[in-house]
Amino acid sequence: SLMNTLRYKGFSISVATSYTFGSDYYNSTLKNKVENIDLNYNVDRRVFTDRWKEPGDHTRFLGIGTSSSSYQYSERFVERRNELYISSIQVMYDFAPKAITRLGLRKLAVGFGLSDIAHISSVKFERGTEYPYCRGINLIFRPTF
Repeated sequence: SLMNTLRYKGFSISVATSYTFGSDYYNSTLKNKVENIDLNYNVDRRVFTDRWKEPGDHTRFLGIGTSSSSYQYSERFVERRNELYISSIQVMYDFAPKAITRLGLRKLAVGFGLSDIAHISSVKFERGTEYPYCRGINLIFRPTF
């Protein structure tokens, strides 16, 4: 992970990121939501693409209606994972001491922060509605007496 802070004339911006490049990831979404599906329920659009349809097809997924119970853990579901995650951005302003001394403060900083900004990944994850990304906005007021 990386955290950088830039400062200029009382303003500062901090960005926290992490990354993963070249790892292998078993994508269970492909097994559970793309290959072994029930067409009576809502399905991923990948269900209808890149599937075996005609004899001789070279595709990633078995045909619709083909059971793959013998392929519980297949390397077909292993994907190369390259990911960049921007976990937070914080923008602050530090007031000059002469501007805040009459308020009885030694320092005053105000700003805002954003969390869980972006996930950029080569692997398409199934998040569903049970575990959505928890993006947040924070207001920051930091007085020093």
